Amino acid sequence: MTGEWEYKLSLMEKGKYERNKFINEIKAITMLIVSTFEAQSANIERPERESSPCPDCGSAMYRYESKFKKGDHYWSCSNYKKGCKKSMDDENGKPVPKQGPIISEYKCSCGRPLIYRSGKGKKGDYKFWGCSGYPSCTKIFANNDGRPNFDI
Repeated sequence: MTGEWEYKLSLMEKGKYERNKFINEIKAITMLIVSTFEAQSANIERPERESSPCPDCGSAMYRYESKFKKGDHYWSCSNYKKGCKKSMDDENGKPVPKQGPIISEYKCSCGRPLIYRSGKGKKGDYKFWGCSGYPSCTKIFANNDGRPNFDI
């Protein structure tokens, strides 16, 4: 095909082939290629993507697998690039509101309430108590049966 095009281009340089005819031939072959691929792709079965409406903007929220922990999922708004930053936790394949930290009645030595936090590390899940004044107060306390261990 490209050899034929090169030949026709050389004829055009010599004035022996019409430019519009050449352009129309390229348009026709391009449309044939595109329609062939469209017909082929229409026959491919694609799994339906799990979605749910975003509670903030109404756009679709899609379920994604975590890059950090295989098997964990989360939901994110498809309108993210246009400003909606809504994301939600996943519970049995359904979006649920993110759980925020639990603020307790226990107080840090600076006087602010402690927050019960959890995380995931190389050695597994862990729980600890941290000052709600972070980053100005960086005190943390080990978890002792659901209470902060002030003795350490």
